[in-house]
Amino acid sequence: MENKDGIYTTKVALNPGTYEYSFLTDITNTSTSFADPLNPAKDGEKSILHVPGIILEQLPEAVEANSKSILEGEFLNENAKTTSLNGAKWTLKEKRSGVKIIDNALIVDENVDPDEKITVQATYDGYISQKEITVQPATEQAKPGEQVTQTIRIHYEREDQNYDEWNIWVWDDVAAPSEGWPDEAKRCWH
Repeated sequence: MENKDGIYTTKVALNPGTYEYSFLTDITNTSTSFADPLNPAKDGEKSILHVPGIILEQLPEAVEANSKSILEGEFLNENAKTTSLNGAKWTLKEKRSGVKIIDNALIVDENVDPDEKITVQATYDGYISQKEITVQPATEQAKPGEQVTQTIRIHYEREDQNYDEWNIWVWDDVAAPSEGWPDEAKRCWH
């Protein structure tokens, strides 16, 4: 922090989002904290700061070679309202052989090297944001009569957080079909 004539300043790079902050008169005693008197946005003894911009958390960290991924994100305005990036311009920071963006979709050909890094950029309402995505090897495809082992990760969230007696059932052409289906499941799937 820089002190110039009793005015302390510092610069901190912040990603788009909402942040809380307060001031301390004694760094060794957090009970001396107080909100920014020049900022009307407060939550108790903390001031609120909304940093507008493009949020790309929905983009994957990695994509497979020989794949197509829809590019999505959100825009946070100075009033903390988020909207979808409909109408954003998506581009590649650097052109890559076998990689292109068409109609908000990232298309990666099968010949793109695994571990190659792709930087995707979104431009919206005068803001630019980017995210680096790693290419992974394409999932092995099954030959006729062969079975390929794959992992599927399912994220399921209930508003009431009640997961008692919930389960996942697999059927048909799988390595280990579920046994002892409850009557409700039998009615749905058979």
